Amino acid sequence: MDDMIRNCEGDDGSVLGVDITFNLGNFYVTVFSYKNRCLISNRAKDFPVMFGPCMIHFDAEEETYGKFFSHVSDRLGQKTRLTIGSDEEKSMTNALKPKFPHANFLLCTKHIHDNIRRHLQENGAGVQERKGIIRVIFGKNDGIIFSADDTEFDYRCMNLEPYLEQLPIFKSYWQRFVLCKIKTYVFRTLRDGVISEPWTNNNSESMNHKLKAAVNWDRNKFPELIEVIGTIYKNQILFLRCALFSKGDWRIAPSMEHHVITQLVWHGMSQMEKDRHVHKFMMAKPPPATATKSKYFSASNIAFKCPKASGNVGKKPCQRKRPASERTKTYCK
Repeated sequence: MDDMIRNCEGDDGSVLGVDITFNLGNFYVTVFSYKNRCLISNRAKDFPVMFGPCMIHFDAEEETYGKFFSHVSDRLGQKTRLTIGSDEEKSMTNALKPKFPHANFLLCTKHIHDNIRRHLQENGAGVQERKGIIRVIFGKNDGIIFSADDTEFDYRCMNLEPYLEQLPIFKSYWQRFVLCKIKTYVFRTLRDGVISEPWTNNNSESMNHKLKAAVNWDRNKFPELIEVIGTIYKNQILFLRCALFSKGDWRIAPSMEHHVITQLVWHGMSQMEKDRHVHKFMMAKPPPATATKSKYFSASNIAFKCPKASGNVGKKPCQRKRPASERTKTYCK
């Protein structure tokens, strides 16, 4: 929980995604996920996605989600400023809002995009009509969701009118289900700077994929799945510990490089000293994204780092800059 708070809290924090996973057994698994801004994945060249709190449950009712979200909210602190994203699961989104009253909420743009396309296809819209509608809504820069303000949003919505007149079924779907969601959870979050680009729930989807891959894409019994989830959590801590002495699939982000130690120092530590060093790293809050410039030059193919020289390196102490033609002076004591 502490790691999730330090990475997700604040206006520049990671988006806290939540999603439900199906087909793991005779139950559902709902998982929180986020990006750890203190680490870099060597494969993805990005912050690694972390497996957060999860719930195994036997129904997908709003009340069930509410109990889980209430527990997480109490542990995080209800006044913690978060940005939480999910898909269009109605019972989930309804349960989230009252439990996180100070959070910004996002909806996955890809889910909205795919649902619109599917609705159009199922109701007989032609290929050109589908492409035109998608372009008007999601087109880069000139799409409805990229409007600069409410006035421009309403103006760009007028570009949909010819399609709405031709497709009355889609007109009803747009007005009843889509328009409010796009305006509240996509357009306004972009306009207000909560996010810099349309958000997708890819982090949660990757966690779902990791879970299913861990059980070989098979349905499992309850105790077996608990073991699998426990192994995922343990591996995250193991990768994090290895990153502290530059080993493994992860490495420490440039903004946190002062926590990195050599393998020799690590192996010379007692278990208590190692745990203390890991705890210190996990309690350190990453600086804002604007302050993540590395103090080192790094080689991409080998584990080598060289500190960047400042402007005074290589000069005599107290040496002043002088014209090349000026004579040097020696002062007698």
